[in-house]
Amino acid sequence: KTSTGFSSSGATSNDVVLMRETVGSALGVKASGGIRSLANLRDMVRAGANRIGTSSGVQILAELEHERTGIKAQTEKPFSHAGSASY
Repeated sequence: KTSTGFSSSGATSNDVVLMRETVGSALGVKASGGIRSLANLRDMVRAGANRIGTSSGVQILAELEHERTGIKAQTEKPFSHAGSASY
């Protein structure tokens, strides 16, 4: 795994390349931290990652859907307005 959340930056493609070269094809390589877009995800996969850790999965899937269909998906978090109502 490339990042454990203790660094100020996340995964880099160079990190992934180094890990893949080190472990070969027998083990998985997880790129994690800082992967917030479809482009970031693709860079990591090209570098050798076969697992991705991200909190931006909804956004990334929305980008993929837009790329495939041309329709921009709504990416608002379902409960983003919870707690903002006044009583």
